[in-house]
Amino acid sequence: MTAQRQRPDDAVGRRLVGDRGATLVMFTILMVPMLILTAIVVDLGLGRVAKQHLKTSTDMAAVAAGFFLAGDGSASPVSSPELACAAAFSSLRTNLNDLPATATLSPTCAQNFPANALNCSNASTPKRTSTSQSSGAYVVTIDYPVLATDLTDPRLLDGAGTEDGLSPCSRMRVSVSRFSEPIFGGVVGSPGLTPSASSVVRAGLSPNGVAAPAILLLERFNCGSLTAAGQGGVRVRGAVTAGGWIHADTAAGGVGSVGSNCQGGTSCSANNYSIVGTALPSSAGSGPSIIAESSSGSVGRIGTYALYPRILGSGACTYPTGLNVPATADPIVSRTPIDLRFNSPFNAAGASITDLQRIGYSATTSAAPSGFATVSGSACGRDGVVWQAARVYIDCPSPGGFSGKNVVFRATDVILTGALNVAGGYVAFPNARSIYVRGCTSCAKGLSITSGGFLSVSSGESVSGKFNLTATLAAAVDGQAGGAPATWPTVSCLTDRASTPGATTLATFSGSFYVQNATANLCQTFVYLGDNASSYTRVSRTSDGNCNANLPCPSNTPPAKPVFDLNSGSSPAMSWTAPNQNLSGPSVASPFDGLALWTEGGTSCAIGGQGALSTSGVFFFPNCNFTYSGQANADIPLAAQFIGRSLTMSGQGVLSLQPDPKRSIAVASPGTVQLIR
Repeated sequence: MTAQRQRPDDAVGRRLVGDRGATLVMFTILMVPMLILTAIVVDLGLGRVAKQHLKTSTDMAAVAAGFFLAGDGSASPVSSPELACAAAFSSLRTNLNDLPATATLSPTCAQNFPANALNCSNASTPKRTSTSQSSGAYVVTIDYPVLATDLTDPRLLDGAGTEDGLSPCSRMRVSVSRFSEPIFGGVVGSPGLTPSASSVVRAGLSPNGVAAPAILLLERFNCGSLTAAGQGGVRVRGAVTAGGWIHADTAAGGVGSVGSNCQGGTSCSANNYSIVGTALPSSAGSGPSIIAESSSGSVGRIGTYALYPRILGSGACTYPTGLNVPATADPIVSRTPIDLRFNSPFNAAGASITDLQRIGYSATTSAAPSGFATVSGSACGRDGVVWQAARVYIDCPSPGGFSGKNVVFRATDVILTGALNVAGGYVAFPNARSIYVRGCTSCAKGLSITSGGFLSVSSGESVSGKFNLTATLAAAVDGQAGGAPATWPTVSCLTDRASTPGATTLATFSGSFYVQNATANLCQTFVYLGDNASSYTRVSRTSDGNCNANLPCPSNTPPAKPVFDLNSGSSPAMSWTAPNQNLSGPSVASPFDGLALWTEGGTSCAIGGQGALSTSGVFFFPNCNFTYSGQANADIPLAAQFIGRSLTMSGQGVLSLQPDPKRSIAVASPGTVQLIR
């Protein structure tokens, strides 16, 4: 019997049948390491993203600290590690959304760091560290001073960076770590990740004395930030040993500009250069129209961001005929220093701008508070009246508002539910500490002084050697016509009321501040022109071009109403001084010390008249293109600082400024705030 031969394909078939399911087994075996690898990759990727976010946050916190190490945020330039620490921690609160609100530092900034870096010795002061408490997954540490040994980096030559500097007391480190639960890594026993980041800032006082520009212009893109091309001029002065300083933030068509008006021409005009100064005609005294100098005659500084390295913007024209000193490169300053001074949550100087908007708007839109006497009805237009109450609620809605002439309010606290109109005659608030004006939502003017009218605020009821009206006012029958003086005396706020106890806040919440052929005495008075809103909103631009959250730009669409147009005409010059209660700057008792004006409105503001203005303090109008049109006058420096979008000189007058270092905003000079790690 012959054996049957097996076919090859039968053997293959049996092998295939025997291997059935092997792929599934192999896939199952490999799935476990694949999932482990995926878990590790996902967790590591999320950790990398978290680390980048932490680094961005520490960078921003360190820059915030740098402003205070550089002397910003204080009435006189003081490098304050204590305030720098507070600024850094506040920045982290803002940018780390899940940092618990209960988080604190131990020891606190005030307990651990000096209020003045002069109390820090580069040779002997040890490093101090504040560490976060009740901060959830985060651990925050702030170190000051930062020693050279703490900066050693093996990637750098000799372990040190070229910008590290030699002073530990000019450096602060901000470090953050955050524990993150594993997303998938827990299945393989991973305990989670703790990414961390740190940043070191180096900053110090400016070598340019008080480091307070007399004119700080915030326009960021366009040419013509400062123009003095007619018969008018600008003269700024600094301290005896330090020259005056003019600064322009604009890139003037250079890198970072968006929609610039710069045309790129060579003629000296506002469409071709960031700062424009031409020679004055012989009738106006000849010489440059823009001058920065010291009281002793040494030259000062005219700076613009347009000339900063690699910006390639249009600088200034023309030296030496139009400018007394060549323009130089300045970094962007922005509005940040004044925001930090007067509207910062970590500035423990009492009420902020945000508080003022909320409190004042609520007061002017609510019923009369308890303890306030009410003026209403026909009394809204009654003339020749003395109102005796210590607190007055003037219920005179707009558009009519209050329009009485020759009226005296002896109150310390005043609320108006409409506009305040002074047309002919006078209205006096000699003892006021707060005046909240609702303004006019249906018309343009919230505070209007016209037709020879006179508004007097915080002038006092007597000035030694000049007048004493206290007895006359006390004898008047409350609210009865005929009791007020026929005229109200003018004072010099700069001299007669220079040291008056108590500061005044005059705030409006809809409409502009308008003076036409009239005048005012606003002594020790901060004027706030707020918007028609229950809460404050900073009006700025934080995107496009060179705008960002730390260095915001003026807004393209500011509210139209809360601006100022002050033209005394042939009337006497306005006399206006900022609160002057505390040599060290804002305090709880006087939170707006040194601040004369704040408005977020735009787009145009103006001061003019034959006498123009006698004033001191900081004028802040970040969105306004400001025109000064005074007539020819004696070149008497005003102890004022103008911070606005742009400045155009018109007419024949000279705008002469010499800011008081204790009543101005100090800003860092080039290179004084720098991230080095």
